[in-house]
Amino acid sequence: MNSPDVSVSVPQATSIDAFLTENAPNADIQRFPGNAEAIAAFQAGRVDAVTLFDRSSIAARQKLGSGQIIVPPLVEPRPSSVVMRQESDLAFVNWVDEQIDGYYKSGQTQLWYEEFLSDFGLDPSTVPAIIRERL
Repeated sequence: MNSPDVSVSVPQATSIDAFLTENAPNADIQRFPGNAEAIAAFQAGRVDAVTLFDRSSIAARQKLGSGQIIVPPLVEPRPSSVVMRQESDLAFVNWVDEQIDGYYKSGQTQLWYEEFLSDFGLDPSTVPAIIRERL
C-alpha cells in the first residue's frame, strides 16, 4: 500500500489515519469525515482501498456484498476493555479481570466471535481473528 499508485480512503483524524500516515507515507491517502464517506469513495471506485477497523470492514463487506479484507503484516492489535465503577474493594474488579483473561486464553472469546459472525451471515474463515495470536 505504500505506493503513490495506490489510493486509500480513511476516516480523518482517527488512530487508523495516524497509523496509515506513519506506515504508508507514499500512498495517496484520501481522508473523509467518517466511515460512511470513506466506504462510499471505495464503492464508487474513487479509491483502491478503504482502511477501517476490522469490525467496520466486516460490516461494510457484508453490506456491499463484495470486497476483500486484508490484514497487513504490520498490524497493531489493541486490547478491548471493560469499564467499571471505581470501588475501594477490588475483589469484583479482579474477578472480572480473571474471567476475561480466562475466556481469552481458552479461546472462548474467538468462539463467541465466530458464532456472532455466523449469525451475521459471514463465514468466520474469511474474517480476521479477534485473538491477536491468530492474526
